[in-house]
Amino acid sequence: MTIQSPVSPKPSRLTSPLALLVVFILTLTGCGTITKYQTIKELQRVEDAKANLAKNEKDRLERGRDFAYAAGQALDKICIEKQVPEVKVAKLLTDRALLTLGSPDSESALQLKQLVDDLLSENAKLRERGAAELADRDAMIAKLEHKAIALEKTLDKVEDARDATLIKDANKAAQWDAENSFINSINPFHDLWKFIKKLFILALIVGLLGAGLKIAAMFFPALKPLSMMVDGCLGFFGKLVFRAAPAAQQAAGVVAVETHAASEKTLAALVKTVQDLRYDHGDEVKAKVDDALAANNSSDPTIAAKVQAVKNQLRASGADV
Repeated sequence: MTIQSPVSPKPSRLTSPLALLVVFILTLTGCGTITKYQTIKELQRVEDAKANLAKNEKDRLERGRDFAYAAGQALDKICIEKQVPEVKVAKLLTDRALLTLGSPDSESALQLKQLVDDLLSENAKLRERGAAELADRDAMIAKLEHKAIALEKTLDKVEDARDATLIKDANKAAQWDAENSFINSINPFHDLWKFIKKLFILALIVGLLGAGLKIAAMFFPALKPLSMMVDGCLGFFGKLVFRAAPAAQQAAGVVAVETHAASEKTLAALVKTVQDLRYDHGDEVKAKVDDALAANNSSDPTIAAKVQAVKNQLRASGADV
């Protein structure tokens, strides 16, 4: 039977020193404890996979050594006088193999000697027993070979997961360094949006707490003072918001929707009234109104454009202007 050479584990794509260095950097940069735990766990999975693969290779080597030892025992059965040069060379090579692989323990050596005796026996039952033992050993080697393939796939998988975790942690560390740089430390607008979101979440939590305390105070009166304190905090915060809103609106130069709608209605009513004066009270009144309109509209061309737009809207709605 041909003994395949053991497959050595593939070298890790991210070596252990580099992995440890990343963990050390994460510790210095203050990343979360959960992140560090996950990183260490991924590294441990890789080490466990390597250990399992190394154990499998050791078992395969021991099975190959057993066959070399058994071959030597079979060659020893030939009388020295009958040994041809080929047998002497085969015996010499098996001895060299055992010097490299080592000898089996005493229990295994006795079992192998019994295997050779059974295979060479003239008794048919003993030969069948030896053949069955040999088949079991062949099946064990095949099982170890299949297991080695599965372990290599497992090692690839955990190495990919480890590499992804280390890259993710390194990116987090770089992001943390960037966010906590000197420039950002003196920038008053840095993380302003995050601050606003945190403030909103805090207000939401306090609001829910206040509502919960109100309900609880209905059943447990002892909680009523605490509920009143939370209501006071919410009321103070609400007043600040309502006071700040009009000032922000004024600074931005915007008006409320209701105010804009009222001004549009007022302008439409004035335009229709002026048009009624021009056409319903004779030429003399129309001339005076036109003079007044010309005097006022000449200062700002946008006024005439706005008035014309209102006229078009009134005509579209069926008004007589």
